[in-house]
Amino acid sequence: MALLALVLGWGFGLTFFKRIHDDFAAMVPSTAVSFALLGFGLLAWLRAGSAGARSLLAGAASLVAVVAIAELVALSAGVRQGIDAFLWPQLLERPDDSMAVATATSFLLAAACCLCLSLRRTPGWVFLGSSTLGLALCSVALVAYALDTEALYGVFLFTAMALHTAAAFAALFLAIMLASPRSGWIWHFFGDEQGSRGARRLLPFVVGGPFLLSVAFFAATEQGLFSPNFRLSVMSIAMMVIGLAAILRNATLENRAERRLRQANADLEVALADRSLLLREVYHRVKNNLQQINALLMIERNKLEDESAKAAFQAMAGRVQALGMVHKLLIQSPQPSEVDMQTFLEKLGSSFSTGHGLRARNIELAVEARPDTVHLDVAMAIGLLANELVANAIKHAFPEGHGGTISIRYGDGDGDGEGETKVLTISDDGVGYPAEGMVAGTGSRIVQGLVSQLKGTMTVTNGRGTTVSTQFPATLSENTRYV
Repeated sequence: MALLALVLGWGFGLTFFKRIHDDFAAMVPSTAVSFALLGFGLLAWLRAGSAGARSLLAGAASLVAVVAIAELVALSAGVRQGIDAFLWPQLLERPDDSMAVATATSFLLAAACCLCLSLRRTPGWVFLGSSTLGLALCSVALVAYALDTEALYGVFLFTAMALHTAAAFAALFLAIMLASPRSGWIWHFFGDEQGSRGARRLLPFVVGGPFLLSVAFFAATEQGLFSPNFRLSVMSIAMMVIGLAAILRNATLENRAERRLRQANADLEVALADRSLLLREVYHRVKNNLQQINALLMIERNKLEDESAKAAFQAMAGRVQALGMVHKLLIQSPQPSEVDMQTFLEKLGSSFSTGHGLRARNIELAVEARPDTVHLDVAMAIGLLANELVANAIKHAFPEGHGGTISIRYGDGDGDGEGETKVLTISDDGVGYPAEGMVAGTGSRIVQGLVSQLKGTMTVTNGRGTTVSTQFPATLSENTRYV
């Protein structure tokens, strides 16, 4: 538009491209050049986004700002045609052919917006305020051209503002806002949220309704149907009716959407309750089956006379019991797929003490665990790992006639940040256990497999007894959580 005004209007003398209508103000050459500079700079920034494009946009904005300031200074000094009287006086046809005060002000606002866009950081309140004020100024001019041009020219700010200048500013400021939509209010019209959909529904009523009514009432006044005072009264009432209709329509749609949301939430709650009930029933049956398997293993164990075979059955029963303990806690858990590790390890420790007769052997089992909710898969792996390591300590750390203490500790590890890793530590103050012994036997292979399943690392230290620590990511439970 600016190039057409500059080339066809001022270059070839076509009046339409200079002033649209013979009675309207003209888009003077300085205005057209300023539009072209900002347009090219903004287009280069949008398409490339490189450092060079940002510099080009900043340069164009700075040059336009200088032109606008010079225009305001010239007009303040009484130069009626502004800087155009010095740059190309031979092209100007009328005494009022100049850049309007509102035009120069709008260029300053547009330049400020473009300078904000050229910076690397997100535009702030300067960008938002400048773009909003600039759009408001050109909107006033466009509405006035549609209703009463003479009234517009009676306001000194808009005396020389052309129709296509106002239209070009509207397009420019909308493009600037859309170049960084999340920095301003315009984003609310393009979002997918309920509020954005409501804003799009109300926009035609709030903007189009008052404008069309104003056009109709001004036309009726021109025809002598209304007096100016009565026109204002009718317009006020009509605006109220349009606003009320928009509010009622939005309220109807919002209420409908809220009813659908409530119904969806109710259906979801029913589905979650059914899922929870189903999972608890499954866990209950699995727990019962595991208890039966454990009982069968103990019956067969009692029939055997070979001590190594009895030990193997006892170890298998301990593993089954650990799995059964997990499912028992799942039935009682508020979340049917999660287990509290503090409760789980305390109950597992109590089961160890009873099942292995630790009190009669003068062995104390101490559990120290912080409250932590983990997914059932993680809980089962930790339970099986604790079972193997405690059983190993009972078997090797305390020969016949020796008592002592076995400790189970669970909590945060030594990661870079708090809670980034978890650590399970099984320690005893017995006779010690050689580290190379941990790589042989079925139990050791099970331990290594469980550590791998937890994506962790295991360290074994010997001093006054044996300490086995397994560290694994705290996010493991989140990654395995049910959706």
